[in-house]
Amino acid sequence: MSAKAPEQAKWYLSTDVSVFADGSWCSAFEFCANKSRDIHVITAWNPGDERPLEVINEAQNKRLRFDIEALGLPVFDALGKDPKSDHAEKSLAVLGLDDERAKHLGRNYHQIAIFRISQARQTVLGCLDDWEVSRGCKIFIGYEKIVNWMSNEQNFARIEKHFKDYFEKRVGHRAKNVWHGQHFEWFVSRVARDCFTEVDLAAIGALSVELRAQTARELIEDSDHKLRNLLKECELWTAKNGSDASSAALDDSWLKNDSPFSHLYFELKNPERIDLGPVKASKLMAAKYPGLIPIRDSKVAALLAPKPSDLWWRPMRDLVVAVKPVLERLGIERDDIRVTTLRKLDVVLWMEAKDRGF
Repeated sequence: MSAKAPEQAKWYLSTDVSVFADGSWCSAFEFCANKSRDIHVITAWNPGDERPLEVINEAQNKRLRFDIEALGLPVFDALGKDPKSDHAEKSLAVLGLDDERAKHLGRNYHQIAIFRISQARQTVLGCLDDWEVSRGCKIFIGYEKIVNWMSNEQNFARIEKHFKDYFEKRVGHRAKNVWHGQHFEWFVSRVARDCFTEVDLAAIGALSVELRAQTARELIEDSDHKLRNLLKECELWTAKNGSDASSAALDDSWLKNDSPFSHLYFELKNPERIDLGPVKASKLMAAKYPGLIPIRDSKVAALLAPKPSDLWWRPMRDLVVAVKPVLERLGIERDDIRVTTLRKLDVVLWMEAKDRGF
């Protein structure tokens, strides 16, 4: 069991860390993004409650650098600064360490904690006791750079970890750290094709969406059969053209405003009717067409910094086609669900956004 973090952990966590590389200083987050690698940041300054003279701190940091270089690992000058004062401590950023060796180095120099930093997250690890605290960096990637980010081979291990962590099956309703969205596919495989039912509500419930009772009834009852008629048109279209948005050969007519999918989407958003809004409407439609309709999510939107809300299907369609080779490498050892290529993209982006603190 992990120990409780000490009171000063929150002060360590707020530290702004920068790294000197290629002739200039940059944030540790930016450094990790450029290298597509995580780093550990360690200092020999001010061990514990001691406050030695600067000359002693400098000498200890030189010893620490020698110890790191003896391990044959790349090391860079770093600086940890208190964002609320002028206090700063010289440190060293190291590539290629694991947590235990990094904490061992910290203990050797009587440090209370060290840092592990990625392009998305800053974590403080206790050296004397087994505790950790972390925060995201909230730096968006953007549509313009996301293809390069996902296609960078050095990022694949991170992408694969996101995917496997999300779909890792944990048994029992009390299981901790489980993403309930992993059950979305199970419900999706059971939804009706010609109408909305309680199974659709369960599917979007896995994505943290709940409808008011009145809204749910109007959706399921569909008294004038308008939704049923639109669903029938959508089914006819997919029967003729397919439903895999990741296929570059797929007919793009479903993206147009006069398509049955657009009509269904706007009907679900219609304030005079169901009035679901763009997020709930997209999730409900994704339950019907998981390979075609992208899920709109606020975290993913923050990561990609998109344009107006209704301009979502086209860019996500272009994106899934562009990064399909990466997504096809992702797989899970489960026989109870099938994950479409489009959904793989949604999961990877959502997990990255969450890791960054969005």
